[in-house]
Amino acid sequence: MSKLRPLGIEDVFALSEILDKLQIVDNIADIQQKAVGKEDAASYAGVQIMALVLSKMYKVKDLMFAWLADLTNQTVQDVSKLSLKELKELFTQISKSDGITELFTSLVSTEEN
Repeated sequence: MSKLRPLGIEDVFALSEILDKLQIVDNIADIQQKAVGKEDAASYAGVQIMALVLSKMYKVKDLMFAWLADLTNQTVQDVSKLSLKELKELFTQISKSDGITELFTSLVSTEEN
């Protein structure tokens, strides 16, 4: 399983570009609203957002491979060879990463302004 580096400011820019091409900002805002009041709101929102991204990932294949390679300190070629199980584990790790909800929150608030 690939080890993730901590999320940082560069990830905001990478995800901003990905989200722009996916056109899912409104969906993310809806997920965040639905998460309010849930017992584990951050985890719920993270999993829902990652599922949404996965469902549209074909639109940003090259951008996603580049970001995942950077995030895991691998080459794009290595990332492109991940099994479905490994990809799922990677996205699970991302959805549980410290700061992922805050990262998406900052992206949504930036996109809405």
